[in-house]
This record gives sequence, structure tokens and C-alpha cells, in this order.
Amino acid sequence: MIPIVILYVWSFPYFELLNSPNEVVRLYMTIAIGDHGSYDIEPVCRRYTWVNDRSVVGDRAYSSKAPGASLAAVPFYLMAKGWAAIRGSPLERSEIVRWLRLTVCVIPALVFLFAFRRFTSTLGYSPFVRDAVFVGTALGTPAFTYVHQFAGHVPAACSLFGAYIVLDGARRRGGWSAWRSAWFGCLLATAPVMDYQALVPGLVVGGAFLLERASRRPAVLLPAVAGGALPLSFMAHFHWSAFGSPLRTGYAFIENPGFQMMLSEGWMGLTYPHIDRLIKLLVSTDNGLFFYSPFLLFGLLVLPLAPALWRAAGRDSALLRHVVVSAGVVVTLVLFIASNISWSAGWTAGPRYLTPLMPFASLLALVGLGEADRIWGAPARAAALTCVLLAVFFSGVSGAVYPHLPVAFVNPIFEVLVPMLRDGFLPGNLGYDLGLRGVWGYVPALVLGLAPLLAWLCVASSRTTPGRASILASAVLAAALFCQPFADFARRAAMPPWGINDLQGVYVSWHPADNIAYFERCGCTIEDGNIWRMTCRDRIAKGRVLMRLGLKHLAVQYYHGGGGQTQSGTYTAVVVD
Repeated sequence: MIPIVILYVWSFPYFELLNSPNEVVRLYMTIAIGDHGSYDIEPVCRRYTWVNDRSVVGDRAYSSKAPGASLAAVPFYLMAKGWAAIRGSPLERSEIVRWLRLTVCVIPALVFLFAFRRFTSTLGYSPFVRDAVFVGTALGTPAFTYVHQFAGHVPAACSLFGAYIVLDGARRRGGWSAWRSAWFGCLLATAPVMDYQALVPGLVVGGAFLLERASRRPAVLLPAVAGGALPLSFMAHFHWSAFGSPLRTGYAFIENPGFQMMLSEGWMGLTYPHIDRLIKLLVSTDNGLFFYSPFLLFGLLVLPLAPALWRAAGRDSALLRHVVVSAGVVVTLVLFIASNISWSAGWTAGPRYLTPLMPFASLLALVGLGEADRIWGAPARAAALTCVLLAVFFSGVSGAVYPHLPVAFVNPIFEVLVPMLRDGFLPGNLGYDLGLRGVWGYVPALVLGLAPLLAWLCVASSRTTPGRASILASAVLAAALFCQPFADFARRAAMPPWGINDLQGVYVSWHPADNIAYFERCGCTIEDGNIWRMTCRDRIAKGRVLMRLGLKHLAVQYYHGGGGQTQSGTYTAVVVD
């Protein structure tokens, strides 16, 4: 767990100029409650800046997001305010975001990962299978991506699977106390309070509870309802105070006209599962689940293995129950998101809306990989190690570096993320705080965090040194061969016209803004101390014109001519400070 802790706390991908509504609107709600004792975020918007995803009722503005993360963060925000008052210095917004991410998202996720590891140790599979799935879950899913944002996706996933762990613990121990029942209800209800989408898979977990326990012992139902009433009452109070009804969400009052149009389709933006959305949610290169987390493909093996699992249920029915509940959670949430007009979730790294199902998808992958390991042995382990390496690169690196990949690109990992890394653009991190700049800021995390985990997986993959070497070599070669065509495609693809603006916005909003050497290599010059000019000779440079150079305001003006992949143009950015 120590390497996981290091990797979870090391990176701080914060981009203030991007003003990501996914976390900023939640942040504003926390500040409004802590400073003004109100849900109204309009005063906070006037203090900082306007943010998208607002719901407007009269002259008041509210967060349109599920309120759980904002409410849970209030005591921690007050702690940060108190500490700032003691030290006598102002509380910067970046400091608030960092503190709330740590307390509301990172620490609960680490506690959950410890519980998840203990839970999987009871299933009887080999240490390699358990460790491979654990590393993949911790570092190679959108859960790792969005643990670095102040949002409710990861807390919802932790709460939802935590409720299932309580349910399984009562089953294995043969007893169901009132306290355990209340704890189950509280965790289950917390999931949709953190993330509205978690209500759908929550019905599956709640259904399992009703079928397995409440139908046999109706007395356990009352404590579960009482436990769930606590978090639901907080959400109901927010809805009632802001929108006039405990059952009405902020989506009915969304301010953005584009979002209003989307929500007008069907029922609040919900229609029916679209095949094209299903395909993109699962396998596309821009936000497909199996592309960003390929080790989850092992979960599909439970389909051909279903007869064997059914026969095994005569000896141990727990494994079959895990498969049925996990499959129900995965299928229902995927179908629900594929029915949503806003299924793509905007600028993301991976399928953000599918984050609550990640532990259940990992449990399916554990069962599939465990059975494959029993049947095929070393080839299955090489395939598993390959998939974990790819997942750590696609989900892990994007989450730690830039979890806001633009929607204009069909292959954003190689069209956006890899070029940024090549040019030395890395976000804030603990190494940066210690004075390490550029790639050196991440060297301690790689040495103390990622390297020990991959070395442990390699050692666990075989009992012999030649076997470990062959499995590792096969995995690295397979991962390289998989990435090659996507990298070639990124080099050949023509940037879409709107991609220029998107990529420019990425570089302009970058933080920390100390990559001046890159722009000097590109021929960037200063005129009169506040005008930067650069002549761009290729299509990629158009999107990397300028970045924020430690100033508070930046108005960007740019020029680009007609089509062509070598169109030159002079780009001018005027700093307004």
C-alpha cells in the first residue's frame, strides 16, 4: 500500500485558468456554505469567476451537481480557513482545492483500496491475480484519474462497493446485526448523494440485500432504512432549499443554453441505449472503458466460464453471487449512460460517468483472470501484465498529468498527452514543492511508487527467474506493439479546425507556468515586455502557441490560414495584467 499512497498523493494536476466546472462548481458550494451559511454560490462566483454547470433560480445560483462532495468538504474547508488565520496568510484557491481533494477523495480512496484488497484475498486466487487486478484498479482505471479532482465520482464508487463489502461480510460471518444493517444503508445511500448516476447501480446492490437478507429477516430492513436516511436527508435539504422540492435536481434549472437543449431531449436527457454510444463508451480511443483500462477485458471471460461457475456454486455460491451482482452493476450503469444525451462527459480522460462501476468491473476481471490463470498459466499472466501496463499508461498517466483531454481529438492520448509530455509539460506535484522542476519532479514517485509495484508483479508472475523475464519481456513487447499504430495515427492525422482552439487552451491554462524554455526553442520572442510572438511552421505548433506565464489575465489572439498540414502563421498573444 505504501507505493500506492505515494502515487496517490504525489501529483496535483491543477489548472486554475481552465476553471473545470466538474470540480469548481462543487468547490464554490463548499465555500458558500463555509463562508455564508448558504447554498447560493453567486457571491463566490463574484469573488473568483463565473463557472459553468450552474443552476439559476431567480437571482440565486446553485451547483447542479450531486451535493455529497460539497457537503462532506465543509468541515475540512473550515479547518483550512482556521489554519490560514493562525498563520496569518490568505487562503489561495489552489490550496483549498488541494486540501479538499486530499481529504474528500484521496484518503477515502486509499481506505477503500485497503478494504478492496482484503476483500479479494478471500476469493482463493493466486497472489499474482489479486495483485495484478489490485494495481490495475488502483492506477489503471478512471477511478485513479478522478481521484485527482474534487468531485463525487470516486467517493460514490467507494461507498457503493463498500456497501457490498458489508453485505458480503455479514453473509460470510453468518450474522446481520442492526449496526451492520445501518452501516450498509448509510453507505448505499451515500453513493447517489455523491454522484447521481450511482443511484442506478445502487438499485442492484440494494436488490441483492433485499433478496438475500431482508426477505429472510425483515427486521434488518428498518436499521438499513434508518442508516440510509441520514445522507439522503442532507441531499433532500439541499434540493428543497435550492430548487423547491426534495426530488428536484439542479438539472431543471441549468443555466447553460446548450445543456438546456440536451436536457430537453427525452426525460431530462434520457432516452434509450444507443448502439453507437455503447461502442464508444466501451472501445473507442477517446474515452472507451476497455481502451483506458484493458485489464477489465478479463471480466468478459465470465461469460464462457458461466457453466463452470454455476457448477462451482454447489461448493461455494459466494463466487457466483459476486459475478451476478457485479455484472448487474456494470450492465445497468453502462446502459444508463448510453441512454444519456451527455454520455461523453466533455473534456475527460476515460469514461468519467462510469467511475462508480470500476470496483465491480475489477471484481469481474479478477474472476476472469483467476480462471484464465488456472487454465492457461504463463500466457494468461503475460496478457494480464500487458493489460495492466497499458492501463497504468492510459488511465494512470493521463490522470496524474492532465485529466481534461479535449473532445476534438479521436486519439487524445497520443495526439495531446504524449506531445505534452515530450515537450516537458508536467503539472504541480510534491517534487515541484521540493524544488524539482520538469520531469525530475516525478522521478521520486516513479522510483518509490510505480517501480516497486511493477517489480512485485513481475516477481509474483512466476517462481523462476527465466519465467519472470519471459513474461515481462512478452508484456513489454505486446504493449509496445499495441501502442505503435495509435502513435502512427496521431502523427499522420490532421488536426481538426476546432482542435487548434482546444489545444491552445490546454497550453494557455497550464500550471505551473515555468516551461518557458519550450517556447524559446519554438522561436518565441518578447516585444515591449508584454507581447509574445511566435511563427508556427506546422499544424501541431498552432495548438501550442502560448501558455500562461505567471500572470493573472491573458487575452489570446491568433491567426491561421486555410487548410494544409504546414500552414504557417504569426500568432500574437497580448498579456492584459
